[in-house]
Amino acid sequence: MNKEKKILIRFIAVVVLALGAGFIAGYNSMAFEADIAAQLTYLLDSLVKISPLMMVAGCGIMVVAVSFYIKGRNTAAAALAGDEEKYEKADELLGTAVTVTNRLTIYMFGVFGIMVSGFGTKLSMEDFIPVMISMAVFLVLLIGGSFLQNAIIKQVQKLNPEKKGNVLDSKFHREWFDSCDEAEKAQIGHAAYKSYRATSNAIVGAVLIAVFVSMMTPVGPLPAVLVCGIWAVQFSAYTKAAKEWKNKK
Repeated sequence: MNKEKKILIRFIAVVVLALGAGFIAGYNSMAFEADIAAQLTYLLDSLVKISPLMMVAGCGIMVVAVSFYIKGRNTAAAALAGDEEKYEKADELLGTAVTVTNRLTIYMFGVFGIMVSGFGTKLSMEDFIPVMISMAVFLVLLIGGSFLQNAIIKQVQKLNPEKKGNVLDSKFHREWFDSCDEAEKAQIGHAAYKSYRATSNAIVGAVLIAVFVSMMTPVGPLPAVLVCGIWAVQFSAYTKAAKEWKNKK
């Protein structure tokens, strides 16, 4: 069997499995609508109720980020003092600190979205003080995370003076990319492609989940529309960048 036939068979098998899964999900949604909807509603309501605690838990992620930053700063100081063997380790620690702060930002916005969805419905006046505290924590961690990233990047720039940009500037990513050498740009391009593929697959899954949830709860088409809107932006940005790169070459 040649390669094209194998690909065709694999494609047909995936389509058939997807249709089968869709049929089963649709049948169950109609046959057991009340049970599934009740379980889903209970799960989402529980997340809303514990969202203030989840927000405070973000402090633990910040502590991890700060610890990596401190270790990276100390290692960078040793490298700049003449210990060249510490250079790579310092770069790794500072890179990890940046990664953790980015994960913190994603986590905080996710919890923020869960919490505000309960305003006026699941959260009552009894939850007012915990919610206000968690909102304050959200702002502190959001602002603190930005300044921490700025401090981390400044340490990276001490190790690599050719790197340009300020995290607090909206043009940071463009300036940083422009200051990278060809090897670093190639690495960024490879990572960007992998990210594009992973995000595309995740979006397809998110659309399916949004459609399923819309059948179970009164959320309407908004989740699916938003996810598809993000998908359209991602694809449009990718194709535009590809054309610009081709014309530039």
